[in-house]
Amino acid sequence: MVFFEYEAAFELIYYVRKCWVHQPDRAIVEKIAVWEYFYAFTRVCEQTEETSSIISPFCKTEAMNSLLSGTSISFPKYKLIMIIDSAGLLTTNRLVLPKNIILFTPIRQN
Repeated sequence: MVFFEYEAAFELIYYVRKCWVHQPDRAIVEKIAVWEYFYAFTRVCEQTEETSSIISPFCKTEAMNSLLSGTSISFPKYKLIMIIDSAGLLTTNRLVLPKNIILFTPIRQN
């Protein structure tokens, strides 16, 4: 079975609050927007039209390991090929690759 994997970042303006600094410094702005980010790690199987995602507050290898582990557990009888990009969290030696998953990174043509 062939899967496609993609990770994406989403940002959210959580709230606007007053900005302050220690004396005798002076704040340049009166209010500041507080941003929060969250990340979606998603896999899609074209043959079964099945998709699933992991939502994480961090874009880290551990989140990708969870996605790979969950995919492996969901399809234990199949040899899986997961097409990925070359993001750093996917090429690190801390990535735990289940035995039934092969990662494939297409070569970019210019």
